[in-house]
Amino acid sequence: MKNIIKVIGLLLAMLNLLSLAAFAELEVGSNFDLGSSTGVIVPLPGGNTGSGEQGSSGSSSGSSGSSGGGGSFISSGTKKEDKSEAQEPTQPENNINNFADIKQDDWFYGDVMFVFDNKIMTGTSENEFSPYTTLNRAMMITILHRIDGDTSSYETDVFGDVEKNSWYQNAVNWGYENKIVAGTSKNTFAPKNNLTREQLCVMLYNYTKHIGVKTEFADISSYSDNNSVSDWAKEAVSWAVQEKIVTGKGNNTLAPKDSATRAEAAAVIRRYTEKFTGIEGK
Repeated sequence: MKNIIKVIGLLLAMLNLLSLAAFAELEVGSNFDLGSSTGVIVPLPGGNTGSGEQGSSGSSSGSSGSSGGGGSFISSGTKKEDKSEAQEPTQPENNINNFADIKQDDWFYGDVMFVFDNKIMTGTSENEFSPYTTLNRAMMITILHRIDGDTSSYETDVFGDVEKNSWYQNAVNWGYENKIVAGTSKNTFAPKNNLTREQLCVMLYNYTKHIGVKTEFADISSYSDNNSVSDWAKEAVSWAVQEKIVTGKGNNTLAPKDSATRAEAAAVIRRYTEKFTGIEGK
């Protein structure tokens, strides 16, 4: 009987040792299988792509994200920390070289300098511009509000998802009252959703009509993906192509549903403001 008890004791001790070894291996992370998971789930760009945003032309714009084109644009595969929900604070010193993520040999350096010097776009922190971060809808309407220079207070809160006293609230209300944006539904604006290239065209087009500039249009049927432009955005995209505000992205495509980075937006905004608003580089 004593021998049986000793054997049972030895077996229990061995089991405890095995359990401790397995726990140690799990903490280190070696050979720990999560099944089919890769450890990170990356959401696809753009949220409610089926929603519309009607502008002053009767055009609507969806709720995903990108800005305008140009052959020099970087690959959208480059990823950095997403700061799209952060406010763009005014920089303590008016010097683009405060940004650690902007270098003079970057293709977008001159564009970022232009929008920064003219206080059209600022940083996502005191020393970062976040050029590879996707532009969202709140940022874009704020940019247009800055270009316009309207300092009035707009208190018509029609969108339930626009935060009270947020950095973009007055800009969204301004955009709505001036028929530049109308939301992704009757009471939603989707401020944190990425901005698509066709949405960018709609906002710029509506703002152009707001300031009374005559609009002309190009034939976009030669682009291989022209049928992918939403019906509510075709007029605005045709205008943007005509004015060379937005161009193709390669392989003869418009890529209307693609998202844009802040660097790409800076390039588009520079082209637009120099042509239509009289704002010039310093």
